[in-house]
Amino acid sequence: MKDDRYVISAEWIFLDGEFRKGMALLVNGDRIDGVLERDDALFLGKYLPFTEYSGEFMLLPAFIDAHSHLYAYGIDRNRPSLEGFSSLKDVLEFVKHFVSERERNLYIFVDFDQSGWKEGRMPRREELDLVAPDRPVILRRVCGHVAVGNRKALELLPEGIDGVDWETGLMVEDVPLNLNRYFPPDDGEIEEGILRGQKEYMGLGVASVHEFGTPRTFGIYQKLEREGKLKLRVYHSFYREFLRAIAEAGLRTGFGSLFLKVGGIKAFADGSVGARTAAFLEPYKGESTSGVLLLSSDEIENLVRNAEGAGLQVIIHAIGDRAIEQVIEGYRRAISPGNPLRHRMEHFEFPLDRSVNGARVIGLYLSVQPNFVARWGMKGGMYEDFLGRTRWSRNNPFRALCNSGLKVAFGSDSMPPSPLLGLEGAVNHPIESQRLDMERALSLYTEAGAFFSFEENLKGRLCEGYLADLLILRGKPDSKPGDLKVVDLYIGGKKMEGEGIGKA
Repeated sequence: MKDDRYVISAEWIFLDGEFRKGMALLVNGDRIDGVLERDDALFLGKYLPFTEYSGEFMLLPAFIDAHSHLYAYGIDRNRPSLEGFSSLKDVLEFVKHFVSERERNLYIFVDFDQSGWKEGRMPRREELDLVAPDRPVILRRVCGHVAVGNRKALELLPEGIDGVDWETGLMVEDVPLNLNRYFPPDDGEIEEGILRGQKEYMGLGVASVHEFGTPRTFGIYQKLEREGKLKLRVYHSFYREFLRAIAEAGLRTGFGSLFLKVGGIKAFADGSVGARTAAFLEPYKGESTSGVLLLSSDEIENLVRNAEGAGLQVIIHAIGDRAIEQVIEGYRRAISPGNPLRHRMEHFEFPLDRSVNGARVIGLYLSVQPNFVARWGMKGGMYEDFLGRTRWSRNNPFRALCNSGLKVAFGSDSMPPSPLLGLEGAVNHPIESQRLDMERALSLYTEAGAFFSFEENLKGRLCEGYLADLLILRGKPDSKPGDLKVVDLYIGGKKMEGEGIGKA
């Protein structure tokens, strides 16, 4: 019989929320068989394989991304990206050349961010018509909540869709969020997207993701698992319109395997700051709009009651203070005492003090995105520019949320899916009183995510009996997040291959 046991150690090991020296793990198959003192590890190392990362290396649980869009991210990675452009003029020139050199039925460009352009404004339909007069072109913003199409692209859409301005080409919420529904990729494209996204996520040290999709994407994940191609652990939630179908199929939160489980039901209460569709109580700076409220408290109440009746967790996106208030009110009316299904709010970026208390009273779980802080929330960034200094100073109050007793976990929203960038936003928050120390931030990227998917006794910690999902980082506990480097990733005790892994 093959002996699948081995000993693994590093200079520092992350145990029970803090780094310790002189420790090691005994791994047996896909599980951690024990936490060892160094003398015991050296003794066992005489009889078992012993992998030791000597020097400035840290061993910790693999990252858990508590809010991702892995398959959509993977598909987008196969689409032309507008990330990093400094002007709209350069974007239009790039689009013109790309379209002229490639024959496609539809051109979808992704990840533009007008807040970093010299012009500081959205593209317009007529500008796209000039550079691509005869081919359908869509530009989607990095947040996924707004897009712009040319005349040919708009002609492909059915009439009467909410959020489409046929004159300017601007599309908010429904169409940009559901591009893959209005312009569906085939199964092969989705599968390719999953596999590409999986490879890149593993290269970032991520072993588990909380994913959002449809019954179709869930079926493709099942196919990949059967074929042995699914390497990441996926907690797959479904968009709101599929609640009835999922309930009638008898699927319940937590049903599945170690690699693919049913999550909950996802809904949107507002949009994003970058699209100016996140719903606030006051208008955006210099604008008349205060955002878009997508769900009423009555609709949220009905959603929660129906989902609870089907044994399904509810997951609601809310960014602006008005949307957050609305979601809390809807939950308050319908949530079961103690919140046994661990209903969640995603983002919770600009809460009022009363909202923090309201979420705490009903026991909501908050999945927040520290990479948003690193990308848009720093002093002089988009949040301050669009909202003004007072509201900017309320963005993502991580320490206040943790200290309030609320359950908090970190996710990325795949913008981008780098936990190390998220750590940067958490430990270097622009508001000093809201900064987290490295240990707490790492806990929110590991064991906290496991709790949100009812897997806190299975993964997210280095404990006996837990899955051997392990991460090796080059660096020290006091290193700056930007100086850390993913070295190796183990999932179920097996060393993985992925972009960046093993290249430190």
